[in-house]
Amino acid sequence: MSHYLIGIDIGTSNIKSVLFDDQYRETYVASQPNETIHLDDSESFAEQDMDRAWQKVCLTLKELVEKCGVAATDIKGIGVTGQGEGVWLIDPQGKPVRNAILWCDSRAASVVHQLEITHDKLTQITQETYNKPLPCNTTMILSWLAQHEPQTLQKAHRLLFAKDWIRYKLTGMLGLELSDSGTSLLNLDSQTLASSIFNDPELNLTDATRLMSPIHQPTDLVGTITADVAEFTGLALTTQVCAGALDVSAAALGVGAIKDNDVFTILGTTCCTGIVTSELEISQDDSNRTIPHALADHFMVLKATLSGTPNIEWCLDSISQTHDFVEIEKLISQVPAGAGGIIYHPYLVGERAPFFNENARANFFGINRNTTREHLIKAVYEGIAYTIKDALEGSPTEGRLFLAGGGTNSPAWSQIIADVTGRTVVIPQAKELSSKGAAILAGIALGMTPAHQMDDIFAIDQCYSPLPQHFELYENLFEIYKTLRDVAIPLWDLRAQILESKHLEQ
Repeated sequence: MSHYLIGIDIGTSNIKSVLFDDQYRETYVASQPNETIHLDDSESFAEQDMDRAWQKVCLTLKELVEKCGVAATDIKGIGVTGQGEGVWLIDPQGKPVRNAILWCDSRAASVVHQLEITHDKLTQITQETYNKPLPCNTTMILSWLAQHEPQTLQKAHRLLFAKDWIRYKLTGMLGLELSDSGTSLLNLDSQTLASSIFNDPELNLTDATRLMSPIHQPTDLVGTITADVAEFTGLALTTQVCAGALDVSAAALGVGAIKDNDVFTILGTTCCTGIVTSELEISQDDSNRTIPHALADHFMVLKATLSGTPNIEWCLDSISQTHDFVEIEKLISQVPAGAGGIIYHPYLVGERAPFFNENARANFFGINRNTTREHLIKAVYEGIAYTIKDALEGSPTEGRLFLAGGGTNSPAWSQIIADVTGRTVVIPQAKELSSKGAAILAGIALGMTPAHQMDDIFAIDQCYSPLPQHFELYENLFEIYKTLRDVAIPLWDLRAQILESKHLEQ
């Protein structure tokens, strides 16, 4: 008898419930859009309706059970994953206190700015959490709420993350989980609350410790679904739920990046590159994020740029004469490597890694009278590949790079990434990789998949090996790419000052 597992992914834009068989092959995907509420014109306040998100999860589960063709009793477990950071608060009755504040919300920038003024405090937090504070951090948003919405924290009973909220609604069991909590709440060495944050009187979070719940390991079984959930979705009442993991941690597991020095890149709205490690080390690079992997005793050093595929969307809207990706594939394959010496920096909305500058903007370098649309389009694809190479500076060039996200549908782009980075690019068969990672965690929790015997569950769709002559060319052009970026930083800042003084859009 086959056993099946569900991976639920609470994404910022979409909520998905994905059914996997016991070999972790996707058998059904149910999806619902997830709406973000922007409270001001600048989109710096980004929120979501927590109840609405839960309703969308229920709808996807109901659709999956009704249409997947698998008996509900054969679906043994659920793993949950989702967007990280932000703040999801509930009252003593388990109801939302307010809308969830999301990871892409920047209202807490003022809190981070105050910490930056006091350099010693910033250093203490970075040394304890292994991460420099950012406005998206749960702790920074909690501090903002303590200053600007104290009544919200007074009403709150528990702090959750997105997938913890969904797991609570599935099972009625409250709890946090290590990978999400490890983004900003914890001393990563002791895996306890960070004293440099919660004991700092200026951050005003001493009372926030009462909002915390026990912190689960990702593979902990938390409970079974409630009778109400079983009745609405059609799932069996015996369906068990594991703690799950942060989306990027689950995605790393889903692609097969599970060993020291495994490298993965998720080509999406942001372009997130990570390296798996079992050693915690304070990075000298402030743009690095170190967070727990979904598997025990492993971590990930991440660099997440601000703009990935939006550069492609802008390019197709503004430069290309077609939106047909078959035609685009032919076009970029026909243009020689290096795009005629044209270099593109993909900083459409500023940048946060591998450097931070909110004033950074995209630009082309090297346009001449022989430049065509095709050269510019190819340069955009290469520019995003350079950001991946930039994120991997200082790491060995050899080895594999597991590639995930919408960009993997482009063989030409995958080959460009291989040529630019000098690594063999591996494309997994699975497409819903965060959901797959969540399902694997459920499988481990239920004893269906031993954590040390997983090599057979990461099927590969395609591999792209770097072409030596292209790699050599890109190595030389990459030096120009970096030099141009460094030269442009004061110019970007000057441009922003001029436009701001004239009240012009930046």
